[in-house]
Amino acid sequence: MEEYSPMKYAIIDIEASGGSPKRDRVMDIAVFIHDGTQIIDQFATLVNPDAHIPPFITKLTGGPRFADIANKLP
Repeated sequence: MEEYSPMKYAIIDIEASGGSPKRDRVMDIAVFIHDGTQIIDQFATLVNPDAHIPPFITKLTGGPRFADIANKLP
């Protein structure tokens, strides 16, 4: 009989500066790796959208640029 090997899933949550893919940018990203039973890895960060956003939102984001964190995603 074959041994059971659970499939892994990536659950991704992205927050953007608005709803237009041409105008707005990613501001927050979270990735959770799940094996069907539990979370086995995770990554989350705020992202500097390199775009004009209202000052009160800028205070919330204050994160690195996406290019600076992209290679750290699981």
